[in-house]
Amino acid sequence: MELLTQRHKFNNWDFSSLLLCFFVVVSPLSGFAAFVVGNTGIQFTWIVGVLIIFAAIYRVTMQRCLSLSVPIILLICWLGWICLTGIAPLSTGEGAYIREYLFGVARFGFFTGVVVALANLGLKKQNITQVFQILALVATLVSLYAVYQFFARQYDFPFAYLHLTNPSLPVDVQVGSVYYTDGVFARVSSVFMEPSWLGIYLLSAIIVVSIPIIYGMSTEILFSEYSWNKLILSILSLAFIIAYSLGAYFSFVITLMIFVVLDYPKVRSSLVKAVTPPITLFVIFDLVTEQGLITRVISARIFKLTQKVMREAVPDGVQRTDSSTLSETTAVETSQPGSDATETSTPANEERETGGASLLSQNETERSSLGTRVEEVESSLQIWSTHPISGVGINNFQFYSRYDGGGISFVYSLMLAEQGIVGLSLFLAFSGYLLFRLFNASGGLQPQSLTKEQLILRILFYIILAAFISSVFRSQPYLMRFWFYIGISIVALTLFTDGNRQISLGQYIPDVK
Repeated sequence: MELLTQRHKFNNWDFSSLLLCFFVVVSPLSGFAAFVVGNTGIQFTWIVGVLIIFAAIYRVTMQRCLSLSVPIILLICWLGWICLTGIAPLSTGEGAYIREYLFGVARFGFFTGVVVALANLGLKKQNITQVFQILALVATLVSLYAVYQFFARQYDFPFAYLHLTNPSLPVDVQVGSVYYTDGVFARVSSVFMEPSWLGIYLLSAIIVVSIPIIYGMSTEILFSEYSWNKLILSILSLAFIIAYSLGAYFSFVITLMIFVVLDYPKVRSSLVKAVTPPITLFVIFDLVTEQGLITRVISARIFKLTQKVMREAVPDGVQRTDSSTLSETTAVETSQPGSDATETSTPANEERETGGASLLSQNETERSSLGTRVEEVESSLQIWSTHPISGVGINNFQFYSRYDGGGISFVYSLMLAEQGIVGLSLFLAFSGYLLFRLFNASGGLQPQSLTKEQLILRILFYIILAAFISSVFRSQPYLMRFWFYIGISIVALTLFTDGNRQISLGQYIPDVK
């Protein structure tokens, strides 16, 4: 009944609205390729991106004007530098180096095109809230399946390991491992290829739902029943926790700390009230299903990880030993660099019986993913030192890295190695300026109550901020979803401020009306 009462909010949907809706709906299908071009699986989000570009080209042609803003100009400058990073691969004369460079330019050129297209699609204020509403609904469905997986993987229910992937894209066969949880439960991934992808995806949805609730404006931005909004937040939070991704946890905690520092004076009276339902739901879920073991496992894991971080700071000459650590690990023989999942053939029930003892015997053949990430950063710095200005070329890190496949999780060191100090500086300038504009336009540090438009900008500020933070663990700038939210943020700034510039194309485009 609640959803039926929302029909008035979805009236007068045009083609642009449907494109945005379709993008949000298919964005969880990150492991499913619609078709293959060469060795590349084309995802549904890329197809929607092409449609967005064509729709924007049609509108620009009809209107004979192009909308630009400072963030878009900075983004185009960054893309221009990416093109210039071809100096290194072109100088090698190696076909593989040049081919990967051209693919990288094409990919980021496409991402930039989608951002520019969104800014020229003629979107309205209601389109932004529609994106939030659809995201809340889709993320809730994804979360409900994750909760079902929690039970299905323990009791052998049907579809316990159904993640929407196909042979066109690599599938992480290690999904659902019980190693990280000491055999208490299997991590869930829902429709994603691994739990960390689920956690990062849900983080954006949690921000979209929680901030309007905290500010007491959820019925204006989301759904008209406050109780439904609280229920959605509770379901999202539960799935986020049982995904058990430390990268997602870290990104959430850092974002939350920044939120408390910047927004606490405005929301201190409602913050506790807003977070009580999701916390209560998780506590009840944990007590009923696992007698509180989930909380204990997560707490122990974070404590052990903190110890490991402290040990990493110990000088090399000091011996480091901790045979009982439960810190995050990846199998040397089976895991891809940057993955935070590991495969084990031991059933969950056997792990419960042994109390995780069999896991401790694997320490000699496994290494911590924290150590792996440190090594990745060190490797990228060594590669960068060979080409400090221009880098080794976009998509060419793999040819210089000692890691199989060449992929690393820490995207900023990857950018430094591939694009040089200039490329990384341009990206950070673009990111910093966009965040600065979003924060200032959404009220900044002023204590007065926010308007609906300011709250929308505030939500987008924290979505983008969380995405940049989580890029420490996942290569967010290589995902279409990341650039979609960048484009939506620029559109919102254009709609709610006067930072847009219209460039007339009348002398170049004939009047076709």
